[in-house]
Order: sequence, then C-alpha cells, then structure tokens
Amino acid sequence: EPLDGSLLINGVYDLQPEQGEDMPPCFQHRDRNDLRVHYFASDQRWWLTSARFVEAKRPDGWACSPPVASGTQPFEAPWWSFLQQDGSWENKDIVVVCKTAEEVEEAAVAAWRRAYEDVHSRPLLEVSGATGHNSSLINGLYKLASTGDIGKPPAFQKQDNGEVWLYAVKGRTWWFGSAQGMEKGLAAGWAHSSQFSPGTLPGSTEETWKVFLANMWEEQSLSFEAQPSNDALEHTAGAWRRAYSEMRDHWVLEISGATGVLTNINGAYELKPSYLEKGTMIFQNRAHQGVWLYPGKDRRWWVSDSQRKDTLDAAGWACSEPVDIGALPVVAQGWNLFSGNRRWEAHSLRIRARPLKDSDPSGVLAWTSAMGELRDLPLLEISGASGDRASAVDGVYELQPPKQDQAGHPPVYRERSDKDRWLYYVPKHQSWWIGNTRRKNDLDARGWARSSRCEPGTLPQAAERWMVSAGGVWEAQPLALA
Repeated sequence: EPLDGSLLINGVYDLQPEQGEDMPPCFQHRDRNDLRVHYFASDQRWWLTSARFVEAKRPDGWACSPPVASGTQPFEAPWWSFLQQDGSWENKDIVVVCKTAEEVEEAAVAAWRRAYEDVHSRPLLEVSGATGHNSSLINGLYKLASTGDIGKPPAFQKQDNGEVWLYAVKGRTWWFGSAQGMEKGLAAGWAHSSQFSPGTLPGSTEETWKVFLANMWEEQSLSFEAQPSNDALEHTAGAWRRAYSEMRDHWVLEISGATGVLTNINGAYELKPSYLEKGTMIFQNRAHQGVWLYPGKDRRWWVSDSQRKDTLDAAGWACSEPVDIGALPVVAQGWNLFSGNRRWEAHSLRIRARPLKDSDPSGVLAWTSAMGELRDLPLLEISGASGDRASAVDGVYELQPPKQDQAGHPPVYRERSDKDRWLYYVPKHQSWWIGNTRRKNDLDARGWARSSRCEPGTLPQAAERWMVSAGGVWEAQPLALA
C-alpha cells in the first residue's frame, strides 16, 4: 500500500547496531518505529520499508534505490524510486546524508535557535482557515509560551482558551491539542501538520495540515500570521471597541423564544461598558441580575450565571454557533438550549437590539451641539450640598475629552481632586448622576446625587432639580452648578 501522505518519510534514521558487522546495516526512523532503510541482498537494492518486510526478508516497500553493489551506502545510491498512489513508480531526487548523532542534534538545536530569534520578535500568532466543528478551538490568537530552552521547538498558548496549545511532537509535527497533550508531547488533538525539518515554524510552505472532523481527518489550508504583541492585543481590543461603537445608544438587547424551564433567560439585557476595559463585551439581564450574556472562550455567545461570566466559561443554559471576535449577539446564529441530561437542542432564539428611545438620532445631534457649547468651558463647580454626602457632591469637576468613537455622546466630568468621583449622564433614565468610577463605567443610575429627568443635550447646569442622598433617603437640595 502506498504510504499515507501525512506520514512523510523525511527525517532522521538511526543505525541499528544489532545487525552485526558482517550484515548490511539497517536504519530505523527516529519518530516512526515501523519505518526502516534496509538493504536486501536478494535484489541488491536499498529499500525504505516496514519492520515486517525486514523480518520476512522481503524486498518491498515505498521507495527503493537501483541495484547497487554490496557495501554501497544509502547516500551513495544514484537515485531513488517512490511508489505513487496509483501504483506506479517515479524517480525522485532526494538528499541522503550520513551524520553522527551529535551532528544531527547540533544542527537541530542551531535551527531552532534561529527560529526562536524570529518568533521572539513576533510572539503572537493569528490562526485562521480551519472549518468544521473544531474550527472554534483551532482558529484564534496564540501567544509564545516560555519553553525554557531556545534550542527546542517553541509552544504557543491560545489567548481566549488557555487549555488549547500549538506544540511540536518530537520536533517533527505541529499539533493543536490540549494542555495535557502539550505537557506529555502527545500526538493527539484537533489538527496536525505534516512532518517538517528542524527550525520550521507553523505556517511554513513546507507543511500541509489535517483537521479532525467527527470521524475522519480532512486536509485544510490553515493560515498563520505572526504579529508583534502590541498589534495583536490592539486587534482584539479594537474589535470590541468597534462593536461598542456600533451599539451607539442601543444599549439593550431583547431575548425571546426560550421555552420551558429556561424562560427566565428571556427578557432585556443591558450592556455593561466597564467590561470593555477587560477586552470583552457583556450584558446583564435586567429582571434576573444573576443571568448574563457574554462571549465565551470558545468564541460562542453564552447565556449563563455570574460565576461563569467572570471566567468567560464556555458553559451555561444557551449558546450560539462560533462567531468572530467583536461580532454582536444579534448576528450570532445556530442557538442551542440545554435541555437537561447532558442534551442540547437547537432552538430559534431571537435577539434584537432595542434603542433607548425612538428619537435616538436627534439625541446624537443634541449632544454634539452641547459639546460645542463646552469647548471653552472645561470646568464645572458644584456647591450647596448638605448632609453626610455633601463632601461627595461638592467640588470642581473637569470635562473629560471624548474618545474617538464617542462623538455624539453625553459629556463626562471627573472631580479634580478625587479620581473616583464622576458626573455623568444615564441615557436610560435621562438624568445626570454623581457617582464612583464603576457606576460611571456602567452608566448605573446609582450614586450620591441625581438631577431631575432632562432631554438629551441638556447640560448639568441646565437641569432643573437636584436630589442628594442624605441618611439613606433622597432629599431635594438647591445645588449651584457654574
């Protein structure tokens, strides 16, 4: 049978000393014990063959030299013929070099050291192109992990799922596998390369790749893009910033369609902007605050609990098909709901973005106009508060420059002497609030003081009525804002 294309014969073959000095030498492949280079005296050819043919003294295999005189070494053969998939034979020029074990090891170490110099300058690897049900495990961003020895192949850890690794097995094949597989050097996982020469990094034209699909291996074209660390991190952060910008003031997602015991996941989910600082986008159910919608480590949107949300765990009550980084839940497809007994069922879950108010475009224009009025008025002094929260309210607040993707949003102020006191507008309640950093980041309608309801574009000094928290109750107070 022709040798399977994924089991290439290139590599290092070690001399087997047990043959004896008066017998033709036999060489065994260092990584595949069933491959031999053996001389059969019966037809005077060197053969690349299997162990069973050697034992049976049968001149057969996948490649052979022309007849040569006894004592001719494999590297002295003028050419080699290889068995093709259609049963024919084809002459090929191959390089056979005889080396000492020390020379082989030194060459491999030198090759990996040269490769390490390249990968160290670009330690992040963006993998794409895998298809099938394992594609979400394979595709993604990987980071160079410390190997402790730059003379050996490097290993790469996936950034959104620390249990997925890209590593070399015996320095000859790359594998996408588990952390345990990486530690033990197992040739097992979701995808693997063909055999390569020492110093060959993933993505070389020398490699072909096979991806496991349920019950078979399929050859696929994987792409590998090496990136400097800053660029790659900005790529992920930028994807979520762009998604956030797309949401604009549509801060609420409405989920419907869940039935049975999972009806509690239906309802309105509110965007929590503070998670953008952690490089992700997360929504919280308004009615059930322990229910969250977030992108998991497997690149699927998940509906799950608070504990799993904190670790972006790929587990919960509902999940979508894998999506690209930065893809919003409204574009996710193929939703499945957990039905119990370790069973998942496809379900027509519906998700739509809901604007905070129908006049959203006019709100953007109103805030754009209001920001123009503040161009020469960067400071706002608040005074007149009384009670136990007076010191948390009074002060001089400084206008913060808007971010590039926040044109048309309400202005934000920070107290000059206290970095944890903010004045911000909450669109869903249409009111100004004074609160801490976390409340400001989440646009949470909680804090030490609040204005009366006012239309978008209304600056804080124009708000008609202010309430201050005093002794646990809200009290109207004549605050002065100038």
